[in-house]
This record gives sequence, structure tokens and C-alpha cells, in this order.
Amino acid sequence: MTQQKHFKALVRARMARTGERYAAARKQLLDALARVELEPVAEFKAHDRHCIAVRFTPDGRELISGGFQGQARAWSTADWSAAGEFVGHTASVNGVELAGDGQRALTVSSDKTVRLWDVASRDEVAVLGGHAKQALALDISNDGSTAVTGGFDGKLRVWSLADQRELRAINVGERITGAALHPSEDWIAVTMLGGRAAVWTTEGDEVAVLESGAEATLGARWASDGAFLLAASSDGAVTLWSVDDWEETRRLEVPAGSMLPVALTSDGSLLAAGWANHVGVWRADRDEPVAVVDGLPKGVYALDFSPGGELLAQGGADGRVRVWRVR
Repeated sequence: MTQQKHFKALVRARMARTGERYAAARKQLLDALARVELEPVAEFKAHDRHCIAVRFTPDGRELISGGFQGQARAWSTADWSAAGEFVGHTASVNGVELAGDGQRALTVSSDKTVRLWDVASRDEVAVLGGHAKQALALDISNDGSTAVTGGFDGKLRVWSLADQRELRAINVGERITGAALHPSEDWIAVTMLGGRAAVWTTEGDEVAVLESGAEATLGARWASDGAFLLAASSDGAVTLWSVDDWEETRRLEVPAGSMLPVALTSDGSLLAAGWANHVGVWRADRDEPVAVVDGLPKGVYALDFSPGGELLAQGGADGRVRVWRVR
């Protein structure tokens, strides 16, 4: 998937959503991408030390952050005030994901546990189980019925959220840094410290092995239509693989430094990446970043776009959350 093919895939995805003809969909997408600016809208201390995870709720009304010493907190996007806390973890909260209806949240932690929460009440619904070592990776299926988690024990665990039980454990052979469920197929993308990404079925069958050439791959995201998979790697690049043949089809290089988090807008038109003390945003039709924020405290750990792509949130090593309006 070259740059041109990538952009055409986004136009086709827009056509499927809106019913527009190709020319109209292409024009609307180009108009939306004409200018990209990051306007600061909020900055606040979220955690005592590191802020490792940030996720907007599906309705965009809250941002949930995870950080040092078992802290998981909710913040109102109306005024960025504290809206509640999820109490239970005893070590760093390394990942947060929400079900599509926004009613349940899942967290993973360096305390090795996987916990399910009621978002409205902030109550712990269940401790699903755990990993033998710290857990970093997780995702929830679109319908909220299934979750996957992964950690440094090299096990990818598949969970039923309906009855809060483990369905199976898949040994992937490397320490796991990221996991993402495909939006429609029975696939899980997994990133690992060994420099590989791989795709497995939820039943435990390996579908594809994707070599990045780096020492580590650090996080995976599927496009909303499932047409491509992207992952960050420790050599400072975002790699895109086409699901048609699992070939590397596009590679975006950061200006300097190793890559950490990545985020993708719901329509796939904008990609954000963090490295060192920078955050950058790429358009689907460009190989160079169109907006860069520099001068941040070193250690950009987490990124997430709001559901409509209007906001971009970042969590960092200084325990602060920063939010920009995407204009």
C-alpha cells in the first residue's frame, strides 16, 4: 500500500460510511486535511510520576489516564477537572481500554492483574486474572464481549467479558508490548520486544509474522476499516502492513529518536506519534509530519485522539496530561 493507495483506501472507507461518490469523498477528505495545527487546550498534573496511558471515552466526555502507583483516573473534557478514580491496582497502570458503549473499562498493570471496571460508578467489577509478569497490552472487541491482554510473560490472554473468565492463553514467544483486535476479522495483532509483530486468531492460530527490522515493536493499531495495520518500532518508524498480503507497504520515519506511542483518528486520515520530547501528526497523503510539538519533557508515553479526532491527548514521564485541539 503505497502513499497513493493508502489515501485511496481512506477515500473508499469514507464512501462506505457516507454514501458519497468517489470525487465527493476525495474532495471532502482533502479539504479536511488541508490544514493541520495543534492548539493547546489543557495541561494538568494527572499522576504522581509517569502517565503511561490515556484513553477518551467513546462519547468524548471523559479522558481516563493510567499511571504510577496503581493510579487510574477520569477527567472531564468539559473543564479538565478530576471526575473520579479507579482504585485497586497496586503498581503502575500501563493500559486502559473501553468497551464501545463506554460502560466498562479494562486496565492492565505492573501488579500483573487485569481488572474490569464500571465506568459510571468507578467500581471494580472483577479481577479477571493476570499475567506472570507485568502486563502492558490490551484491547476490547467492538461489541464489548471479548478482551485480549499481553505482558512480559510472553502470553497473549483472551478473555470473555460476559462471564469474566479466561478463554485461552497463547504463547507468542516474546515479551508483548501491544495488542489490537481487528475490527471485523477474528485476528489479534501483537507487537513484541524481539522486533517482530504478528497476527494471531483468537483461537490461537498464527496468521502472519511481520518483521520490522528493529529491536522492538511498541504498539499496534488497525485502521477502522481493517484494511491495514500500523505499528511503531524502536528504530523511529511507523510501519504499515496491508492485510491483503501482509507485506510492508509504507514506512513513516520520525525526525529523530526512537518511537514510542502511536494514535490514529477513527477515519484513518491522521496519525500521531510520540518520540523523545516531541509529538507529531501525519496526514494520510504526506510522508512528512504536518504538525510537530517540541520542547516537551522527555518521555512521551501515551497518545489518543478523541472519537471525532478533534482532540489529541498525551501522557508523559512528568505525570502530566497535555491536550491539543486538532485544527
